[in-house]
Formats: sequence, C-alpha cells, structure tokens
Amino acid sequence: MKIGFDAKRLLFNSTGLGNYSRRWVEALIPHKSIDLELYAPRNGEFKSLPVKFPGNTNSRLPAALWRVYGMGKAAEANGCDCFHGLSNEIPFDKPKIPMVCTIHDVIFKEFPHFYGVVDRQIYEWKTRNTCNRAAAIIVTSQTTKEQLLRYYPVKESRIHVIYQSIEPRFALTPWHADLQKPYLLYYSSFNPRKNQIKLIQSFAKIARQVDFDLVLAGQGRGLQEIQQEVHRLKLLDRLKIIVSPSNDELLNLLSKSSGFIYPSLQEGFGIPLVEAAHLGVPMAVSDIPIFRELSGNVAAAYFDPNKLEEMAAAMITLFKVSQDQSFSKDRYREIIDKTESKHMVEAALRVYHGV
Repeated sequence: MKIGFDAKRLLFNSTGLGNYSRRWVEALIPHKSIDLELYAPRNGEFKSLPVKFPGNTNSRLPAALWRVYGMGKAAEANGCDCFHGLSNEIPFDKPKIPMVCTIHDVIFKEFPHFYGVVDRQIYEWKTRNTCNRAAAIIVTSQTTKEQLLRYYPVKESRIHVIYQSIEPRFALTPWHADLQKPYLLYYSSFNPRKNQIKLIQSFAKIARQVDFDLVLAGQGRGLQEIQQEVHRLKLLDRLKIIVSPSNDELLNLLSKSSGFIYPSLQEGFGIPLVEAAHLGVPMAVSDIPIFRELSGNVAAAYFDPNKLEEMAAAMITLFKVSQDQSFSKDRYREIIDKTESKHMVEAALRVYHGV
C-alpha cells in the first residue's frame, strides 16, 4: 500500500502542526507493508523520503494553487492508494483515490474572536470540504470529535480518535526539580488564546509570598504584550521569558521545573501536557474538557482560566505537590499508554486499510 502525504507543514513548519506531521510519518517509516511519499509546494527533504512538488510533476500550476488543485491528482497519477492531509485540509481536486484528513481542532468555531474574518472563512472552507469529501477523518482527541460533530453534519463512523505521540526522549528523561532555584514552567506558543497575560497577573498576586519563580517559554505574536505586562507588574526579577527555545532547551527546562502550568482557554490537543506527563512532572491546568481528557483527571490542580485567584491558588498547590516525595508519574499511566507511538501506528494502519 502506498500513502501520499501533504507534507507542507512537515517540511516547513517548526511548531505544532509540523511536529505532529513529523511524528506521524516518522512512526510509519519502519513498517514495510506501506510506502510513504511526500507532497509539498516546493522541494524539501525528510528521512530520505521522496518529495513530489510542482517542479517534478510536470504541473503548470503555481505552487500554492498546485497544493489546492493539483496535489491529489498528482498522488493518484503516481500510484498512491490513498492520500492523507496531515494539517486540517485535503486538496480540492477530485482524485479517484480515497482521502484521509487529520483535523486538529475547530477552535475558530469555539472562539471566533481570536481569528480574523478572512482566516475564519478559510478555515470554514477547508473544514467543510474535508467533512464533505474525506473517506476518513482523524482527530487527536475525543473532545475535538465532539466539537466537530456539533458544528458539521459528518457521520460519526467516519471520525477516528487517534492520540498523537511525542518525541521518545521525553519518555526517557527523568524529572529532577531544581531545588536551589525552583520555578514553575509554561511553554507553548505566545498568543491570546493561550492566556499568558492572566497567568502573569495571577503570579503577580502571589510573587512576594512564594519561593518559586515563573518561566514562560515559547514564541508567537503575543510576545510584546507579554513583555510589557511583566514590566508593568514589576516582575522582571521573578519571571523569565525564553524566546524560541530549542527542543533540547525545552526538555531541560521541563525536567528541572517544579511543575508545569497550562492556562489555555481552548486546545485541540495539548502536546506540552502530554510531554510533562511522560516525564512525570506535576501539573496544574485549565479546567477545560480537553485537559480533563488528557490528564485523566489526575492533575495536581484544575482552575478556571478566567479567574486570577483560582490560577494563583493552583500555582501554590502545584508547588506543594512537587515537594511530596511520594509523587509518581504512575498517576499519568493512562495518558502515557494512550500516546505511545505503537498505538498511533496501529490505529493509523487500521484507518488506511479501512478506506
């Protein structure tokens, strides 16, 4: 069986959707029963897999249009048995081979004010096309499945929940909190939906009462506002911002933290939470459905992400839990098992054979 993949994000995106795409394809490479082929608007390289792009498919379409209106037909012409869009969309051309799509979230429907009008229209267009035409839809959580069913008339039998895996070294690295300079860690992208401003404001309420600092690591358009808020609240000596950390830096930060805090208003998955669980790091997270699902209801604390006092109290609770010598990552066994690479691969193969 030969599977074609939309590899634009895999090749050229260094964050969430790119990481998901790389983990997915990487996990499938060892399985000799399938051949993998990457399709992208321009040439690239990943694990020596062949990449098809307009320049080597005899297409006269511009690269951006080829991805939308030529990529599916190119996969069909090249002998693929099915095509998988890894990042919320499938081509609008109509190949005769079945198409699979991973929809990561429908946050643009849940929180439309975080998106511009044009962006919402594009996401709606792509999602509706997928719901209408994909032979199978993969989602990374039960929460996203329920939200998709709420907004789109798609048959439930076509939706498959497959948890995404993480980099293996997160599961192999032990948690050893830095006892000399303790800190709580947040890491993900910097944008309003992630709710870092309220996290900073919550920490300001307790900063002079506690012995731990706060570290924010990530990148994104919300950086300037975050820096301004830290300065306004006079937290420069207690709150550290690390911009665009490498994977090695993130792993080191997480393994030495006293706890992980995740104040998002909404997520489609939440890979930092899963990474923290694999290390066995105590966590405090927003009380939202996706985090209840992923954490298995065993986080050290849950809080209303809109209430500063609750978030501040959760940070204090989180630090206290981190001091408990009996704390064990075994409490996260359910989510650790669900996000092992082998389970993701087994489920993926069932979907491909099914279509």
